[in-house]
Order: sequence, then C-alpha cells, then structure tokens
Amino acid sequence: MSDEILSKIFDWTFDSKIASPAYLYGPTGSGKTYMIKEKLIPLCKKSKLTEILNTTEEAFLTSLMDVIKSQNVSDKNDFISTLTKNNLIIIDNFQVSYSRPATLKEVIKVFKALSQKTKLLVVSTSPPSAELLKIIESDLIFNY
Repeated sequence: MSDEILSKIFDWTFDSKIASPAYLYGPTGSGKTYMIKEKLIPLCKKSKLTEILNTTEEAFLTSLMDVIKSQNVSDKNDFISTLTKNNLIIIDNFQVSYSRPATLKEVIKVFKALSQKTKLLVVSTSPPSAELLKIIESDLIFNY
C-alpha cells in the first residue's frame, strides 16, 4: 500500500496543474513519517525537486502564531513568502486542536494561500476529525 500511495503523491508533486494539498493519515506508528522521510523526500531530491521544507506541526504553528500575534500584515506576507520559496512543504504529525477553531481557520488560510501559489503541500496526521474533513479541499486524501 505505501508504494501505491508514494507513487500517487510523487506523480502529484510533478503535476503543476494540481494545487491541492495531499493529506496522509493513519494511526500512530503506521509508517507515515517513515514514508515521508525515507522515501518521498529522497525520491523528490533525486528528481531535482530540492527546495523542500519538512517541518512538524509544532514548529509550523509556533511560527504562524507569532505572525498572528504581531498583527502585522507584512509579517503575514513574509511568512507566506518564506513558505513559498519551497517547492514542497511537508507538515508532519498535524494534530491541530479542533477545539481552537480560530487557529484551524488561520491554518486553512495558509493552506489555501499555498494552493493559490501552486505550492505542493503534504500533511500527515492521525485520522482526521469530521471537522477537518469538512474544511479541507483535496482529492488527495490517503488512509495509510
């Protein structure tokens, strides 16, 4: 199953017409992080897709929350600009607290901004809640 998913994600990363995030989900310990670190990233680098940001939810949210707290529009633009310097953005272990809808709303804004700039986004998570599935707009949802 992982090779099939890897193949779909890899094909998607080189289809510039697709700007939809890929969501990879499954139980803790199912191999999502391994597939990303040991298979997807090396495969992308081998294929000349070298500008890759591989981060965790914690690091991503810390940066985003700093920008939100500053209430400075140029900080938000700089944050998006920094992200878009990468061809592929990977957020591993995405576990945003759905009890904090304002945070989730800001995350979705960033995801949409990246999609509009046709930046490739892969998000790994434990099984998403029904709330997240309602919000995300992706044909690329993989149960690992």
